[in-house]
Amino acid sequence: MSDTDEQQPSKKYRWEEEVEHGGSVPTATRWSSATPRQYSNETPRMGGGESSWRGMATPSATPYGAEATVQTPHFGAGTGGATPMMSAQTPGQGGATPTYRSFGGATPMMGATPAMGATPNYQFEGPTPMQSSFAEGQATTLTAAIETHAKKLEREWRQKNKRLTAEHLDAILPGSEYFEVVPVPAEYNPPAPEEPNFYEIATKSMDTFAMMQSQAERDESGQPVRYDIPESLGHDMPPMKTEDAAVFVELLKFYNVDPVPDEYLPSYLLMRNLFKVKNGDTMQRRSGTRFLLDKVRVFGSGTIVQRIAHIWNGCALSVHEKHYFVDFIKLLIMTMGRESRDCVAELVHMMMGLLRQSNNLAYDDGKQVVTLLARVVGFQPIYDAVKSELTHDESSQRRIGAIVIAVAGHATSTAELIAALEDMSQSRHVYARQSAARAIGELADLMGHAVVGVLVELVPMLERFIQDDRRVRRDVARAVSRIAENATPYGIEELQPLVDPISEECKRGIGSTAAPFLHAFGTLVPLMSPYDAQEHTAAMMPTLVTQFSTPEDEFRRVMLVVVRKCVMAAGVSAAFIRDVMLDPFMRGFWGVRRVAADRRTAAILVTTTTVLAKKLGGVDVLSRIVPDMKDEDEHYQHMVLDAVRRVVIVAGLEAAPDSLVIALLDGGIAAVRQDESGQNRTASDALITICNILGSRLKPYLKQVFDLINRRREHRLPAQRAQAAYIV
Repeated sequence: MSDTDEQQPSKKYRWEEEVEHGGSVPTATRWSSATPRQYSNETPRMGGGESSWRGMATPSATPYGAEATVQTPHFGAGTGGATPMMSAQTPGQGGATPTYRSFGGATPMMGATPAMGATPNYQFEGPTPMQSSFAEGQATTLTAAIETHAKKLEREWRQKNKRLTAEHLDAILPGSEYFEVVPVPAEYNPPAPEEPNFYEIATKSMDTFAMMQSQAERDESGQPVRYDIPESLGHDMPPMKTEDAAVFVELLKFYNVDPVPDEYLPSYLLMRNLFKVKNGDTMQRRSGTRFLLDKVRVFGSGTIVQRIAHIWNGCALSVHEKHYFVDFIKLLIMTMGRESRDCVAELVHMMMGLLRQSNNLAYDDGKQVVTLLARVVGFQPIYDAVKSELTHDESSQRRIGAIVIAVAGHATSTAELIAALEDMSQSRHVYARQSAARAIGELADLMGHAVVGVLVELVPMLERFIQDDRRVRRDVARAVSRIAENATPYGIEELQPLVDPISEECKRGIGSTAAPFLHAFGTLVPLMSPYDAQEHTAAMMPTLVTQFSTPEDEFRRVMLVVVRKCVMAAGVSAAFIRDVMLDPFMRGFWGVRRVAADRRTAAILVTTTTVLAKKLGGVDVLSRIVPDMKDEDEHYQHMVLDAVRRVVIVAGLEAAPDSLVIALLDGGIAAVRQDESGQNRTASDALITICNILGSRLKPYLKQVFDLINRRREHRLPAQRAQAAYIV
C-alpha cells in the first residue's frame, strides 16, 4: 500500500459533513424539503410548522401527546450532535434523527439508505410531516374501497346515458300504429353529457370509514372478530357499554396499540372523540368536541357526519345521548358554514328520526338542527335532500318530509317554500300533493298568526286539493283546521271559498271519515260573522246530532271540540242550543258511562259542558248531572263532581232554585262520605266550592255540613281527619 493511499481521507457521508454550526447538512429528497435538525448544543425548541394531526413538526412537543416529554440531549456531539430523543430514547449513531417510536416515523439510521420503515413515512402524529402510506393509496383499504365505488358509479352513469338504438326502442315501444315517428329537426344538436369525476363523487358520498370498520371486524375466514371490553380505554376516556362495542370497534382494537397503524389512525382519532361526546362527562364531551371542531378541516365535515350517522343508526342511543350529538352537530354546522352543503342529506335524515318522535325534547332538537342548517345552506339543498321522501310509499315518511320542508321554508324564505308547494300541487303523483297539504298545515303552526299574510297564496292550492283524492282531502281539512286556529279571529275572507266544500264533506261522511272535515268546520265557525255562524251552525246541527252517539273514542273527542267551537261562536244563540242540541248532547255523552274511563275524553267532555253552562246558565246543565253525584262508579262520579265544581264556578248559583241547592249539597256530602280513604280531593273540592258559592244561602244547611266535619274529625284514620281540616 502506498503512502498516498494511506493519507487519503475516508469518504464521508453527506449527513456527516460539518457546517459552521457543527450540525449536519440537511438534504432535500423527493418527499420533502430538508429535514429540520436540532443542534447538539441547543435546548429543544418549539417548531414553527404545524402538522395536521398533532399540530407541530419534529422535534417539537405536541399538545396531543402528553405522555411524550422532550428530553435534553445526553449523547455528545462526537458525530455532529444528535437530535434530542422523545420518551427517553438513546440517540442513534451517526448523528441520525431519532426514531420516533411512539408514532412510527424515522430518519435514516446507522448511516444506511432509508429502509425498514424509515423516512419517508409520515405518521399522522409523527415527527416531520411527510408523505405516508395513508396518502399513497393503492395499498390501503380506504383507497381500494373508494376506487371500487367510483367504478360502480361510472358503470351506472354509462348505463344511464348510453345511446338507445333503434332495435332497443322497437323492443320496448308498442306497435307503430299507436304513435308516429317525426323527423329530427335540423337545428337539434343536443350536447353530449359531461362525464363527472366519479372518484370525487365516491369520496364524498360513501362512508369510507364505515367500510374500513366493516372489513376490520372480520377475520381471514370472513367471521366477525369479537373484542373483549376492557375496564378502561385509557386516560380521560369514559367506560364503554356493551351495546357500543359493535360500533366503536376501533377503540377496542387499538386502545392498547402503540403506534396505531397510519391507515387506521384518522378513524381511531375520530371515533375516540365521538365516543367522548356520546358517553363522556361534561369535561370529556367538551374535550372531544373541541378536538373535532379544531380538526374539522382535516377530517372533513362529510366524514364526521358520516361517522355520526353510523353511530346514530348502529347504537340504541338514549334521548340524552342524541341530545349531546345534536349539540355537537349544531356547532359543526356553524363551524363549517356553507361547506355543510356536502352533508345535508345525512343530517336531514338523522333529524327526521327525531321529528317523528312524540318526545318534545327530541322533536325540538330535530327542528333546531333543520332550522340552523336551512339558515346556513338555504332552502333548496334541504328540499332536494327530502324530495324522494315526499313521494314515499309510507305515510309516516311523507309526513316527516313535509315537516322538514315546512321548517326549512319558515327558517329561510316563505316565498321559496310556497313556490315549491305550488310545484308539488301541480304534480301528477298523489303522494306529492298530499305532502304539500301536510306541509301547509305544518307551516301554519310554525308561523302562528303571521299565516294570515300568506293565505292569498295558500288558499288557491287548498281549493284544488279539496276536490282531489280522498287522502288529499283529509289532509287539506287538517291543514284548514290548523290555519283557522292560528289565524283567529281573522282570515275568514281568504278562507271563505273553503267553507262550502268542507260543509258538504261533513254531511257526506260518516264516523271517523268525517272527523277531519267536522273539525275544520268547527274551527271556521268562530271566524265567521254572527249571522253566518248562526246560519252554518243551524245547517250543520242535524248532522252533528246524529253523530253524538258514535262509539269511536277519537271521533267522540272531535265531536266535543266541534260542539264547543260552535257554542262559543258569537252568532249562535242560547235558545237555539237549548232547543236543538242540549238534550241530544246530554244523552249522547253523559248517558255513556264508559266515557269516564278515558281520561282524555272525560277532560274534553267536562270542558265542553262548562262552555255550555256559561252560554245557557248553570241551572240547565246542573239539573241534568246532579243526580249522578252519588254514582257508585268511581270514575264516572269523579267526572261528574269535577264538572259540577267547574260549572258552579263559571255560572254561579244565583238563579238556582232551592231544590237544586239541596240536591247539590246532598250530593256533595254523600260523595265525601263515600270516600273511606279520605284522599278523594275531587269530592272535597266540589263540596267546598258549592258552600263558598252559596254564601248566605248555606246557613239553613250548616248543620249537615258540620255533622260531616265532626264525624271525619273524630275518625281513627289520619287521612279522614286531615280531610275534615281541609274542608274547614
